[in-house]
Amino acid sequence: MTDPRAEIQKIKEDIRRLEELRQSGALPPDLADVSIAALKSKLPIYQAELQGAGAIAQGDGAKAVGKGGVLVGDHFQGNIYVGEQPENDEQALMIFRRMVMQTTSSMPLRGVDVGASDATQSKNTIGLANVYVDLDTTTRTLREKEELSHIQGKEENSLSYESVIRETKPISLLQAVSANRSSVILGDPGSGKSTFVNFLAYCLAAHTLEPTSGWLKHLQGWKEEDADLLPVVVILRDFARAYADALPQKVEVSHIWNFIEDRLKAQNLESAIKPLRAALEAGKAILLFDGLDEVPTEKQRIFVRDAVRVFIKRYDQCRYLVTCRVLSYQPPAHGKPDLRLDELSSFEIAEFDDEKISRFVEAWYSELARLGTVKTEDREALTAKLGEAVQRSDLRRLSSNPLLLTVMALVHTHKGRLPDARALLYEETIEILLWRWEQIKLGGQDDSPRLRQYLMEAGRTDLDLKRFLREIAYQAHSATKPDEKNEALADIDEHSLIKSLSALKRDDQNPDGDWNWARRIVDLMKLRAGLLLERQPGIFTFPHRTFQEYLAGAHLASQNNFARCAVELTPQKALWREVILYAVGKLVYVAEDLDKPLALVAELCPEKGIDTDLAWGQAWLAGDVLQEIGVNRVSDSAFGRDLLCRVQSRLTDLIKKGKLAPRERNHAGNTLSTLGDLRFNPDLWHLPADETLGFTLIPAGKFLMGNNDRDDEKPQHEVPLPDFWMARYPVTVAQFRAFTEATKYSFEYWKYNNTATHPVVAVTWYEALKYTQWLDKELRQHAERQIQSGVKNSLWQGLAEGKLRVSLPSEAEWEKSARGGSPLRSIPEGRLLGDGQGGEVYPWQGGFDPDKANTSETKIGDPSVVGCFPAGASPYGLLDMSGNVWEWTRSVYKKYPYQPGDGREEIQSKDARVLRGGSFFSEASIARCAFRRRGNPVGRLRSFGFRVVVVSPALPSRRL
Repeated sequence: MTDPRAEIQKIKEDIRRLEELRQSGALPPDLADVSIAALKSKLPIYQAELQGAGAIAQGDGAKAVGKGGVLVGDHFQGNIYVGEQPENDEQALMIFRRMVMQTTSSMPLRGVDVGASDATQSKNTIGLANVYVDLDTTTRTLREKEELSHIQGKEENSLSYESVIRETKPISLLQAVSANRSSVILGDPGSGKSTFVNFLAYCLAAHTLEPTSGWLKHLQGWKEEDADLLPVVVILRDFARAYADALPQKVEVSHIWNFIEDRLKAQNLESAIKPLRAALEAGKAILLFDGLDEVPTEKQRIFVRDAVRVFIKRYDQCRYLVTCRVLSYQPPAHGKPDLRLDELSSFEIAEFDDEKISRFVEAWYSELARLGTVKTEDREALTAKLGEAVQRSDLRRLSSNPLLLTVMALVHTHKGRLPDARALLYEETIEILLWRWEQIKLGGQDDSPRLRQYLMEAGRTDLDLKRFLREIAYQAHSATKPDEKNEALADIDEHSLIKSLSALKRDDQNPDGDWNWARRIVDLMKLRAGLLLERQPGIFTFPHRTFQEYLAGAHLASQNNFARCAVELTPQKALWREVILYAVGKLVYVAEDLDKPLALVAELCPEKGIDTDLAWGQAWLAGDVLQEIGVNRVSDSAFGRDLLCRVQSRLTDLIKKGKLAPRERNHAGNTLSTLGDLRFNPDLWHLPADETLGFTLIPAGKFLMGNNDRDDEKPQHEVPLPDFWMARYPVTVAQFRAFTEATKYSFEYWKYNNTATHPVVAVTWYEALKYTQWLDKELRQHAERQIQSGVKNSLWQGLAEGKLRVSLPSEAEWEKSARGGSPLRSIPEGRLLGDGQGGEVYPWQGGFDPDKANTSETKIGDPSVVGCFPAGASPYGLLDMSGNVWEWTRSVYKKYPYQPGDGREEIQSKDARVLRGGSFFSEASIARCAFRRRGNPVGRLRSFGFRVVVVSPALPSRRL
């Protein structure tokens, strides 16, 4: 019988010899690391065989046994199985599922308290299932009829009715994955992609092992027939690493399978290989491919994409999920390969709304009370305090990101407060992750924290360690450059970590650095540190890529030529954008340095811009840098004010000229809205800054109204209209706020309206009409001042003389403004595509184009900045007539032909009103010029907005 003690001694000796060969250079580091990791994985097996009085316990929660006993407990050390070998395939899969639960059960962040950051006290880790909050997608679906409560007969004085009726609801992420056999989940950094993968894997594994424990209740919407699927998590950066030295010439199904098989062997789960393969063949597995965006080079990304593709094709009865960052899953630039799996359905994760934020905060402190980290009697007060803090105006936009919300909860737990900026949040979190566990008393007479002892031994302090971590993070992030030839993922191998760390302790005896000293620190990190985690033997990583980005940004901020270094990184915008912004935050809020960030803005947005995608993208980044600094701080200096004006002008041009892709253009528009959008005049109710305040003359004449293809649009017919003036854009949030502030009108739905240049939404028809009545009064006075100053314009003259009046447009006025007038060309019955300006289906000529309107095809998923789609302008130059938000008209919903004298323009009617134009969630077939929608006048939906018209003859003067 094999003596386990002898085997352990032999393995340790072999490891020592390999380390010596690696240090001397006789053995390549990569080969040495693989060999050492394989030997280390065998140690727990022989250690577990020790019997008698010398029995030891290994692994999280493992229990030691005496002579003649069997090992009980979890039977795992980290991700290595150390228990007895199974007797059959069923037991092998049970052990595999236990391993899945073991590796996915807890939150990835450590450092919440002493126990939670200590790998030897894992009972105190935060249970993922206890704090997980269901994620939604940005894809929306119509609510069931019973979910819609259209309010009838409400009078004006009942408009405070407490409800926001929303015609649609988001599809949950779980529903999306359950409904599609293969799907790609997209999300921003920290949006919860990997957390969702772990949660789904954990619940599926737990349900099969404990079918009566109610685990499926955690998976609302998951199909019952898929409840027993075997979850297999594949980290795609690890898969890419396995083929880093030489990519195969031809992609085979065996590539992914061999990787899975090798990992099972390394985890001492070789017995699960055969039954897992059988599960694949039977279609009884779900493959969770996590982190497509973390594959570093273009060649590797193509290989991984194709390997996943052939694997899905081979085992086509299984289920598949792939995760990726949004900006890494975009249509390819001209001449570039398409790195997407575009045959798979894709869904984007939505941000946390207020309800989800509240649920997380409550779950967070409930879990900490369960763990004993906080007192049970303090839980309710702490929950309320954190809930209030994360709703602060300066932090609300951060708390919608699940990772940043977790960071805030982490800081709040230990500090009892939250700082004012995300850079400060990360600084305080890093302090917690590095030092919180150092409060443990290590026994004996020495009460000094061990890590600080090591640093003092080298004549170093905390500052030196943090500087080292920043440099390591920057190097790891730099290794993901697409043009990098050598394999270097965003992971840090132990050899490189020790080599770099050893440089902190140089002396006469160790001129190249003290490797033994560095090893002691790394060994300590393995046990306790929360900022660098040993994800697998010999491989370290940060708790989340966002921490790596922040630390890389902190390193970038320390460079003397910061501005030039940052600009050189901008061509790889998806990789470095957040790093640069973190660097700016570090400079502004930690170093209190405004000069370097302002110098960066000057580099990114020179006085004379050029017309390239890179230059426009740099201008957008310049705007985000100013936003990170804060407009008030920027305006403190003449240089800052000049830069602000320059960036505002450049971003205004970006919007007007339709530069960049639609999603990026909208993001740039949001940035411009924060900085101050030059298209609008804040002194004149935030209306457009031109001679007519954005009103465009629509000349008198006939036009074709309707469409012969749909019953409620038939018959297509000619409608004559007099001159009128239509607003260029829908009414914006800022414009509507000017009305509510001037009239003291109580509007409770600002949470749907938090960007000044977005169209205002969640307004009823009555509220839209009230706005027009207020604006009519204001514009009449403005018109009189214009006439007195000598301005000659028929708009101001008509308003001043009472011949024109501000109102909501009739649906005839709306449709003519959208599709144009003469020449008239009829649309034959059965055709949707028009021919000629007078009969266009959309405001532009030709078929639908997602670059011309914010609809579901554009995949923005929310209202966008008005005017963000200049290529979709109507023949009269009006914008957003297709998509973005539905627009109220003053017309009552009646059948065609359109006859203005049949009561449909009666303001006093309480019947349903017509909405036009479609919205951000509408399909192209709905966002047509002729499409009509019925709306209850007191309905209040997130997709309902309006625009105004100045029209003659004047409407009846009777007010509501």
